[in-house]
Amino acid sequence: ADIAYNQGLSYQQLLQGERSLAAFQLALSTEPEHLTARIQLAETYSSQGLFVEFEKTLEEAVSLDNDNFHVWYLKTSARRFTQYSTDIEKKLCDLKTVAKTTEEKCFVHFGLGKIYDDTGRYDLAFEHFDIANKQRFRLVKSTMQAQLDGLNPSAHLVEPFELSSENGKLEELAPVFIIGMPRSGTTLL
Repeated sequence: ADIAYNQGLSYQQLLQGERSLAAFQLALSTEPEHLTARIQLAETYSSQGLFVEFEKTLEEAVSLDNDNFHVWYLKTSARRFTQYSTDIEKKLCDLKTVAKTTEEKCFVHFGLGKIYDDTGRYDLAFEHFDIANKQRFRLVKSTMQAQLDGLNPSAHLVEPFELSSENGKLEELAPVFIIGMPRSGTTLL
């Protein structure tokens, strides 16, 4: 199931929706309770404009885990809200009280922001979108820092070098990476 799931993710990245759908469906045929495969299948249905299948798959995901933040956030994108106090709004408010991770807080606040925006409660919508965007910034920043920290162990492999110019000598002790497309003439220093 995990191989098919990872293939589905790859096809999503390549914007190959039909192949992605087939891979996620294969993952779920071998492991029906694979929640992340079900969530990705729902997102792929949405991106393909298959909204009936999208909502059905989200309901199946809710039956697997009624407290999944990502699923309840996705349920807000499944429809346009026209009334106050929907079941989805109530559930997101309940989840807000137990959200611990930055990602969970993002899902809750973006979902509530969408509901409040749809129902014309713009002050509340702005408040939740503002919180969600600040949380997402923290999430992106910490992810980028983790990636940079992963590069540091290899820094000792690069010897310090000197650059010369007509105006004099420039010294730099930090490694420099020039990144480009493979075989495009760029060089990794």
